[in-house]
Amino acid sequence: MVPVRERLFPSFKDHFEHDDACMSTSEETCDSSTDETLAHKAPVTITSQVHLPGCEGGNVFLPLCAKPSTLKAAQNNPTLVETYIRNALDETDADIVVFIADGAVMHTATMAMGDSLSKAKSTATRISTALRTMVDDALVNIGSTRVKGVMHWSDVEASRGFQAVFSALEEIVVGSHSDEEFMKEIQVHVKTLVKNLFTQRVEKCRAQGVPVTNVFSGKGLEILLKKRYIKKYRCLERSCILEISSILAGFELSGQLFTEMRYLTNDPRGMSFIAECVQKIRHTLKSVDAYPALKEAAAKTHGITFARWHATEPALSVISESESEISEQKAPCVVRKATWGI
Repeated sequence: MVPVRERLFPSFKDHFEHDDACMSTSEETCDSSTDETLAHKAPVTITSQVHLPGCEGGNVFLPLCAKPSTLKAAQNNPTLVETYIRNALDETDADIVVFIADGAVMHTATMAMGDSLSKAKSTATRISTALRTMVDDALVNIGSTRVKGVMHWSDVEASRGFQAVFSALEEIVVGSHSDEEFMKEIQVHVKTLVKNLFTQRVEKCRAQGVPVTNVFSGKGLEILLKKRYIKKYRCLERSCILEISSILAGFELSGQLFTEMRYLTNDPRGMSFIAECVQKIRHTLKSVDAYPALKEAAAKTHGITFARWHATEPALSVISESESEISEQKAPCVVRKATWGI
């Protein structure tokens, strides 16, 4: 039987494993926003902001990205992960799953900034393992039966719902040269998202004195035509398709579907761009009869809530969004706070 990963990404390794031309700037280099190295056991406070209202009573997933800044924030603030989970339990009546975003969705995002596939895998695996230990420890302390488990990207890939949505969206964005207007619209939505996310990464790196070339020329959605820039674009495009597909499909675990995101961040601009793209895709698909699995998944809006946090020492309250973002968008704000210490 062919593994799920190979069915979804049959040519991924062939395209990117030995892409030395992409080795320009490590994501980790631009993903550090504080020099703090000591762990502080001070309380952490979380303030919730509803960015996109979703399904009333829907089950909740809590993503933790397997990137250096997330791990650094959690190590510097040992109460952070537990507070994040407790906050979701306190503010909702839903069942909850914790999702550690590792695997292909993180590998491709990291490779877009220059890492090889092998380095991207190594970094994500190391961070994922450390985050999983923190999550497991937090869940032992919390002891709630409403937390139904911990998922990794391999669990998402194995979901039939995700596979159906991803296959359709990938065909529209990457594999189609159709003159169908709705396909062209979705292609523009995704390409605009990639441009916004890539530009934010570039601006962040340049602000730290690291020279990085934007793969976009500056003329609309035009991409620089050198091979290494096209490969970087394709990496981030794939990461976006994967993430959009998971948001549309929801997260399946033991017969339950988790659709409502509570996203731990102090800079939600990137996720705001992703949410905007997802909503545009939903709007486009309303009048489309093709791709029934994708259309069905897009028929319901899944909520996104930002979980902003800060510790007693404000300098430690940093999660860098180098995977994404440019400008924060205004959203309806529902403010609630939860504070926990060790």
